[in-house]
Amino acid sequence: MYRILVVEDQQIIRYMLCNTIDWDSVDCEVCGQAATGEEGLRCIEALSPDIVLTDIHLPGMDGIKMLEKAKGLQVSGDGRGVSYGFESIIITGFSQFEYAKRAIGLSAVDYILKPIDEEKLLEAVRKAVAHIEEKRELASYRHQAIYSLDRLDASSGDEYVKKVLDIIRTDYCKHLNFDSIARGIGLSSGYLSRKIKSETGMSFLDILQRHRIEVAQQLMKSNRSMKYYEVAEKVGFSSYKRFSFVFREVCGYTPSDLSKNEDLGAKLE
Repeated sequence: MYRILVVEDQQIIRYMLCNTIDWDSVDCEVCGQAATGEEGLRCIEALSPDIVLTDIHLPGMDGIKMLEKAKGLQVSGDGRGVSYGFESIIITGFSQFEYAKRAIGLSAVDYILKPIDEEKLLEAVRKAVAHIEEKRELASYRHQAIYSLDRLDASSGDEYVKKVLDIIRTDYCKHLNFDSIARGIGLSSGYLSRKIKSETGMSFLDILQRHRIEVAQQLMKSNRSMKYYEVAEKVGFSSYKRFSFVFREVCGYTPSDLSKNEDLGAKLE
């Protein structure tokens, strides 16, 4: 079952969310509850929920700030970046609707207006579950492929380069801003760019695009019925045209060539 953390300061609403919603119907269970943003953050760290259902208005740290902190890149004991992977659903009053739009930047699945409609809430949870399943499917393909990232990681002794490779490995399907990544690990973008080039012989963009294409190849191999534009979207390309161009740069042929040439198509067998 999928594990849901409920973060809501009003006891009556929190009780309702934890005890009266038909979570079984969406294959979910409540794994924990919190009344403040600080408690919620601790629960995210301790329980690793699949879905976080949170109100915006909380005592102290509000729900948006809590999600920002939890979604932000953390640094583990070995110096590598890790983040808490969960889907989020926002609960908000009408007066906070504009503020709730910040949740879009946090990749929130949906927002639910108070008073809470159970069917709308369950529909939002179904969407969250679908997102989780899609991520797990992509992760499976990612682990099956042979990756340039692994070879680069093994050959590099620089902790900052390893952090960047970890970010690519985890978030390759998202829009990645190199300047933001550099700031996040405490370096200037120019210095980090030179360091990556020196350690790997490749630029950040080259590494990212090659990794996306390798994941795409495994995805195409595992699911031959998937449209190529769908593959492009799943691995982080904003358009099929760009995907096709980069695919050709990496592989020497375009995805559409696979459908026209049996010998090329055999490469996916």
